[in-house]
Amino acid sequence: MEDSEKAVIRWACGQLLVNYIRAIDSKNWAAVTAGFMTEAVFSRTGSIPMKGTASIEGFFEAQDARRRAVGQEHKTHHHITTMSIIPADSNFARGTSYVLVFITPNAREAGETRHIIPDLLIEYEDEFVKTPAGWRILSHDARHVFRSAKTS
Repeated sequence: MEDSEKAVIRWACGQLLVNYIRAIDSKNWAAVTAGFMTEAVFSRTGSIPMKGTASIEGFFEAQDARRRAVGQEHKTHHHITTMSIIPADSNFARGTSYVLVFITPNAREAGETRHIIPDLLIEYEDEFVKTPAGWRILSHDARHVFRSAKTS
């Protein structure tokens, strides 16, 4: 495989992850799964693995509803710090990414700033496949590496 093809694969798969975290941060649950295969597997620390985009989207919707119901709604800011996408061939790639997550309560006053300490460090392990519609996430494993004392 040519280096130029590898670069295109890395960019396309990286964009899937960027779009995924932007959808989480904007709470656009339908967009969260837009880059996933319909039968994708999604694993997350503390949760049973989910299969299929409807299950994944439902998880995020239910989690958000639970937080709102108990007054714990918040804004998240996910920041990919390291991303390595390794193409296996023209149709399959694997990736490892590290994501810092900052959580801001929605009750902040306009213009208020706060001391920034990451709330979470998450390690993503992903498998990507090329489809007729472009690259998609086949499996996504989000493991919490550390959690700050305030989010424990």
